[in-house]
Amino acid sequence: MQEKNFIADLIPTFEQGWLLNLFNQGYRTKLEQPDLVIEYVKSKVCSYLSDLELSPDRKQTLTTFLEALNTPQALKYAKEVISYEQLPLQERAKLKEQKQAQHKQNWLASQPPTIKQINYLALLGYKGKSPTNKLEASTLIDQLLNEKGKAA
Repeated sequence: MQEKNFIADLIPTFEQGWLLNLFNQGYRTKLEQPDLVIEYVKSKVCSYLSDLELSPDRKQTLTTFLEALNTPQALKYAKEVISYEQLPLQERAKLKEQKQAQHKQNWLASQPPTIKQINYLALLGYKGKSPTNKLEASTLIDQLLNEKGKAA
């Protein structure tokens, strides 16, 4: 799986997906060399920059992205995209599913437990330390339900 993308600290999160997808589009136009994929992405970004109705924020985002395309990290990312795109469809689907599951786990770990989770833990007889996040609470609930199921 890919690590943190090369523009994570440069570009607003909500803009990253469609910009990084340009690499996949480049490969899908039959460009199989990383430098050619990057040239494709650059041409697309330059095309977007020529739009006179762009907001200043979008223009700054595209300019920053264009500059980032000249880095070794961009070349590495292009190679990763090509490798990913060359995988069989089932393998790509499996990797995508794993990435989504990891994203969900990270999100759950960043959220406080809900009142419903806390109450359900009490109903299940949990007497330990209160969970600090949704993931921890969910894991405890699953463990308690499994223990109850085995005891029945």
